[in-house]
Amino acid sequence: MATTLHLQSQNVGGNDFISVKHEQFDGLLHDYDPNLSCIFVPAEHRERGLDEFCYAIVSTEPNRPPYIVRWLTPQMLDNPEKILTWIWEGDVRRLGKTTILDRLEAEEKFRQLAIMRARAEVRAEQQDLLENIVRGGRNRLHTYRHDGVTYR
Repeated sequence: MATTLHLQSQNVGGNDFISVKHEQFDGLLHDYDPNLSCIFVPAEHRERGLDEFCYAIVSTEPNRPPYIVRWLTPQMLDNPEKILTWIWEGDVRRLGKTTILDRLEAEEKFRQLAIMRARAEVRAEQQDLLENIVRGGRNRLHTYRHDGVTYR
């Protein structure tokens, strides 16, 4: 399937936005394979008949032109472990046979990875907030209120 998608420019235009699910999935995908990324495809760049597929997994392997591995809908991003399992199966099939048990174990590991990554993001946000509270912001002009106590 040929496409006229400009893979180098991933800027979002118009009223389109990048969802949190897309950002989280792109991080998981990059953790699995640094050559893979999930990009948002603006409506004007989508092919006819693929209007509901607004995301694409792109492979940018060295010494090869970038190509689209799979088109995704927003609903598919609700279960990132299934997409990662699909990619994993493709990698494993090239190397040898895979069983149903292997597939289920891989899907569970990807589900756990997604949960661990989400927890790490929450911890990082909490740490940033704590550091900002302790420092008091620039020139100690920020104040924070928690449980009726104001911190400066």
